[in-house]
Amino acid sequence: PVSVASTRRMSEEGGSSSSASLGSASSISASAASAAAVPGEPVVTLVSSDGHEFVISRRAAQCSNLIKEMLQTGGDTGQSMSVLRFDDISSRVMEMLCQFFYEKLNGRAFVDFAPLKACNPASRADRDLVVDLLLAANYLDC
Repeated sequence: PVSVASTRRMSEEGGSSSSASLGSASSISASAASAAAVPGEPVVTLVSSDGHEFVISRRAAQCSNLIKEMLQTGGDTGQSMSVLRFDDISSRVMEMLCQFFYEKLNGRAFVDFAPLKACNPASRADRDLVVDLLLAANYLDC
Protein backbone atom coordinates (compact mmCIF):
# COMPACT_ATOMS: atom_id res chain seq x y z
CA PRO A 1 0.00 0.00 0.00
CA VAL A 2 0.98 3.59 -0.54
CA SER A 3 0.39 6.15 2.15
CA VAL A 4 1.06 9.80 2.88
CA ALA A 5 4.46 11.04 3.96
CA SER A 6 6.53 14.10 3.27
CA THR A 7 8.32 12.00 0.67
CA ARG A 8 6.62 9.15 -1.10
CA ARG A 9 7.96 6.53 -3.49
CA MET A 10 5.51 4.72 -5.70
CA SER A 11 7.78 2.03 -7.05
CA GLU A 12 7.26 -0.69 -9.54
CA GLU A 13 6.51 -3.08 -6.69
CA GLY A 14 3.88 -0.74 -5.24
CA GLY A 15 5.92 -0.20 -2.08
CA SER A 16 5.96 2.86 0.12
CA SER A 17 7.56 4.52 3.07
CA SER A 18 5.36 6.52 5.37
CA SER A 19 3.23 6.76 8.47
CA ALA A 20 -0.25 8.14 7.71
CA SER A 21 -2.88 6.80 5.36
CA LEU A 22 -5.28 8.47 2.97
CA GLY A 23 -7.91 5.77 3.15
CA SER A 24 -9.33 4.01 0.12
CA ALA A 25 -7.26 6.01 -2.35
CA SER A 26 -4.01 5.04 -0.67
CA SER A 27 -2.95 1.79 -2.27
CA ILE A 28 -1.74 0.68 -5.64
CA SER A 29 -3.47 -2.50 -6.69
CA ALA A 30 -1.46 -5.58 -7.51
CA SER A 31 -2.49 -5.26 -11.14
CA ALA A 32 -1.26 -1.68 -11.28
CA ALA A 33 2.00 -2.68 -9.67
CA SER A 34 2.41 -5.43 -12.27
CA ALA A 35 3.23 -2.72 -14.82
CA ALA A 36 6.66 -3.09 -13.30
CA ALA A 37 9.41 -0.92 -14.56
CA VAL A 38 12.84 -2.28 -15.24
CA PRO A 39 15.16 -1.88 -12.24
CA GLY A 40 17.22 1.23 -12.78
CA GLU A 41 14.54 2.77 -14.99
CA PRO A 42 14.46 6.58 -14.76
CA VAL A 43 12.04 8.08 -12.26
CA VAL A 44 10.19 11.36 -12.02
CA THR A 45 9.17 13.17 -8.84
CA LEU A 46 5.75 14.82 -8.90
CA VAL A 47 5.22 17.37 -6.13
CA SER A 48 1.68 18.15 -4.99
CA SER A 49 0.34 21.49 -3.80
CA ASP A 50 0.92 20.51 -0.18
CA GLY A 51 4.53 19.49 -0.78
CA HIS A 52 4.23 15.71 -0.88
CA GLU A 53 6.55 14.07 -3.37
CA PHE A 54 5.51 11.12 -5.52
CA VAL A 55 8.38 9.25 -7.12
CA ILE A 56 7.12 7.15 -10.02
CA SER A 57 8.67 5.60 -13.09
CA ARG A 58 9.16 7.96 -16.00
CA ARG A 59 7.24 5.48 -18.14
CA ALA A 60 4.21 5.73 -15.84
CA ALA A 61 4.45 9.53 -15.65
CA GLN A 62 4.38 9.76 -19.42
CA CYS A 63 0.81 8.44 -19.39
CA SER A 64 0.09 12.14 -18.97
CA ASN A 65 0.62 13.97 -22.26
CA LEU A 66 1.42 17.20 -20.37
CA ILE A 67 4.07 15.51 -18.23
CA LYS A 68 5.47 13.75 -21.29
CA GLU A 69 5.81 17.08 -23.08
CA MET A 70 7.35 18.73 -20.00
CA LEU A 71 9.91 15.93 -19.75
CA GLN A 72 10.76 16.14 -23.45
CA THR A 73 11.02 19.91 -23.69
CA GLY A 74 12.33 20.65 -20.21
CA GLY A 75 9.44 22.99 -19.42
CA ASP A 76 10.31 26.69 -19.22
CA THR A 77 14.01 26.04 -18.63
CA GLY A 78 14.69 23.90 -21.69
CA GLN A 79 16.69 21.53 -19.45
CA SER A 80 15.88 17.92 -18.64
CA MET A 81 13.54 17.79 -15.65
CA SER A 82 13.06 15.08 -13.04
CA VAL A 83 11.04 17.06 -10.48
CA LEU A 84 7.72 18.54 -11.56
CA ARG A 85 5.62 20.75 -9.28
CA PHE A 86 1.85 20.98 -9.54
CA ASP A 87 0.63 23.78 -7.28
CA ASP A 88 -3.04 23.13 -8.05
CA ILE A 89 -3.14 19.37 -7.39
CA SER A 90 -3.56 18.11 -3.80
CA SER A 91 -1.65 15.09 -2.52
CA ARG A 92 -4.84 13.02 -2.35
CA VAL A 93 -5.61 13.69 -6.02
CA MET A 94 -1.95 13.32 -7.07
CA GLU A 95 -1.78 9.94 -5.37
CA MET A 96 -4.85 8.77 -7.25
CA LEU A 97 -3.41 10.07 -10.52
CA CYS A 98 -0.14 8.22 -9.97
CA GLN A 99 -2.11 5.08 -9.24
CA PHE A 100 -4.07 5.65 -12.44
CA PHE A 101 -0.84 6.05 -14.45
CA TYR A 102 0.18 2.53 -13.42
CA GLU A 103 -3.31 1.24 -14.19
CA LYS A 104 -3.16 2.89 -17.61
CA LEU A 105 0.11 1.09 -18.32
CA ASN A 106 -1.92 -2.11 -17.90
CA GLY A 107 -4.45 -0.89 -20.48
CA ARG A 108 -7.25 0.00 -18.09
CA ALA A 109 -9.59 2.88 -18.94
CA PHE A 110 -10.35 5.77 -16.60
CA VAL A 111 -13.95 4.56 -16.22
CA ASP A 112 -12.61 1.23 -14.88
CA PHE A 113 -10.41 2.93 -12.26
CA ALA A 114 -11.31 1.25 -8.94
CA PRO A 115 -10.90 4.30 -6.62
CA LEU A 116 -13.23 6.25 -8.90
CA LYS A 117 -15.80 3.46 -8.86
CA ALA A 118 -15.57 3.31 -5.05
CA CYS A 119 -16.76 6.90 -4.68
CA ASN A 120 -20.26 7.35 -3.30
CA PRO A 121 -22.27 9.82 -5.40
CA ALA A 122 -24.39 10.64 -2.33
CA SER A 123 -21.33 11.88 -0.46
CA ARG A 124 -20.44 15.55 -0.95
CA ALA A 125 -16.78 14.82 -0.13
CA ASP A 126 -16.63 12.05 -2.73
CA ARG A 127 -18.32 14.24 -5.35
CA ASP A 128 -15.77 17.00 -4.66
CA LEU A 129 -12.94 14.48 -4.93
CA VAL A 130 -14.24 13.17 -8.26
CA VAL A 131 -14.50 16.72 -9.63
CA ASP A 132 -10.94 17.51 -8.47
CA LEU A 133 -9.68 14.25 -9.96
CA LEU A 134 -11.38 14.85 -13.30
CA LEU A 135 -10.12 18.44 -13.48
CA ALA A 136 -6.56 17.31 -12.72
CA ALA A 137 -6.76 14.44 -15.24
CA ASN A 138 -8.03 16.87 -17.85
CA TYR A 139 -5.23 19.36 -17.06
CA LEU A 140 -2.58 16.63 -17.23
CA ASP A 141 -4.17 15.26 -20.40
CA CYS A 142 -4.18 11.63 -19.33
